[in-house]
Amino acid sequence: MNKRKQSWLSDKDYNFIYSRAPRVCVDLVVKNQRGVLLTWRAIEPYKNQWHLPGGRLRWRETISRALQRIAREETGLAVEPVKLLGFMEFLREVQAGKKRHTVSMVFLVRPKNLLPAGRGQAPRFDFFKKLPKKTIPIHAKFLRKNNLLT
Repeated sequence: MNKRKQSWLSDKDYNFIYSRAPRVCVDLVVKNQRGVLLTWRAIEPYKNQWHLPGGRLRWRETISRALQRIAREETGLAVEPVKLLGFMEFLREVQAGKKRHTVSMVFLVRPKNLLPAGRGQAPRFDFFKKLPKKTIPIHAKFLRKNNLLT
């Protein structure tokens, strides 16, 4: 089988495309008896705020694979998707000084292993039963609306 080398967008191409079209992302809800897993964001946008683990889909990456990749990268968890909970829309997001329009589908996922670990962009994590202060406002609104946290 002939596999083509995977290539990602250059910063120039990324900025050109995403200044003109919405980015598609996925966010994960990991929930257990301790609450909902949130991670502490170490990068902009929304640096130093709690958020749902998430990230953008890559070219030709399935949603299921994106959920698995992002869970592994941000929490160390292996997960399987359970169901789509809804979406969040960031109409006026700013990323590296550039305006963005991001649409994120939010999925309930089931962890296959039990011990999350903070990593890279999200070095800290915790489970919450009540919404913590300093949560990204759009995430807080989604979590309240869907009765995940109060």
